[in-house]
Amino acid sequence: MAIRDILSSDDVEELLTENSKQVIKMFLEYYGENSKANMRSSVYRLLYHELGKDNVSEVNFEDYLRIFPNKEKKLSTQESYRKNFFKFLYVFDYMKNPLGFETIWIKDREKRQFKKSEQLEEIKKRTKPRKTLTIEELLSIQKVIEIDSTKIDTLKMQFCWFAIFELGLDVNEVRSNITSNNFFDGKLYTNEDSYKLPKKFHYMFEMLSKRDSNYNGFATIDTIIENLGQLAKLDRKLLPSMLKLTRKAYMVTCGNCDNEYTNLSHNWLSVNNRIVCTDCAEILKKN
Repeated sequence: MAIRDILSSDDVEELLTENSKQVIKMFLEYYGENSKANMRSSVYRLLYHELGKDNVSEVNFEDYLRIFPNKEKKLSTQESYRKNFFKFLYVFDYMKNPLGFETIWIKDREKRQFKKSEQLEEIKKRTKPRKTLTIEELLSIQKVIEIDSTKIDTLKMQFCWFAIFELGLDVNEVRSNITSNNFFDGKLYTNEDSYKLPKKFHYMFEMLSKRDSNYNGFATIDTIIENLGQLAKLDRKLLPSMLKLTRKAYMVTCGNCDNEYTNLSHNWLSVNNRIVCTDCAEILKKN
């Protein structure tokens, strides 16, 4: 079969046999998402443009020697992809004529390479850094949040947590728009709503109001949250985005009023064995 004109990966895929598409898809499953696009393109180029074949079953040892005539040559990343593809076709019996490959590879031993790749990918998935906080991390942070303190730095940590995790305020809103000017008569006022604050934050805003206008807010929220994580002795850097994502992950909708609250126990009560938010519980109990 003559070598075709250079086509895009999508065009090549349309011309491959269904068997080839399935085999290539299985080959790519042994590798991570970040490398799949490059690997697919490399395999398509090898099979269709360089070998002039549309069916993987037609690949043979002569094709391999044509692509890799020099055994001693150090392979590039793209060449390694191609070599592994030849190996995959051989060890999993996708070739009609595999004669010759037994002189360079032992099937059972080479198969372990693909099993290992699959296992490593699974390990990577399991060890991928979480973007949300674990229960253990939440408990550690909770201890800091519950500290009875009059230190401004500690209160600012506690407030930023409260504003983002409990009230659901946007990180940028806390960073850019919340100052002592937003606090009046025990409530925090934002563009959207007003919130009654715990008394310890009354004192904090009173102290902040005495400061220069450039320092009476939470412009340094990234550092404030990072310090909270350090005080809680977390093993990783605490970011404001983690608070937002964790809140979303731990939100529960009340079946009675459809409002959302975090799954902290103080937000929920049982009424006739049904769990509802505390506001609904009070109303239902009165009725």
